[in-house]
Amino acid sequence: MAEKVRQDLVEEARKFLLNPKVLTEKDENKRAFLMKKGLTEEEINVAFSMVPKNMMMSHSASSPSFGPPVPYIPQQPSSRWSQVRDYANLVLILSGASYGIHYIYKCYIGPLLTGHREKSVEESMIELQHSVATVLKDVQNTLSTLEQTLSAQTIKIQIINVENTSATD
Repeated sequence: MAEKVRQDLVEEARKFLLNPKVLTEKDENKRAFLMKKGLTEEEINVAFSMVPKNMMMSHSASSPSFGPPVPYIPQQPSSRWSQVRDYANLVLILSGASYGIHYIYKCYIGPLLTGHREKSVEESMIELQHSVATVLKDVQNTLSTLEQTLSAQTIKIQIINVENTSATD
């Protein structure tokens, strides 16, 4: 008994069979689903015959697809200005990072490694005052020694002058 094939249902079944999610299912599951939807065995066979066999085989063996492939959009060639901007950005980023690394090393890592820390302004001022006081004492000692030497020289000159004047008389 030849049943009448309902073309609209067969077309919907064909679309269903071409769905990427359905392609990975077993044929028995597809047939059972179409039977539940009210298609006859003959309509199901017609729908299966409308779907290319290689398409059903390739998708059933492969992993499920994640939607239609994204078309490749070629990038526009970059202009000279964008290249200059990109290089300038690179230089700025690298110099900023280099300065940051230098600062961290100078302030934190270097003193930890060497055990040397920078003095505060107050400590530097106190050290400067002590060195100035030491220099002043040295200058005073030198001046007093110079005064003593000058006075001794003056006395010797006066003695020589007295001897010269007494010898000439």
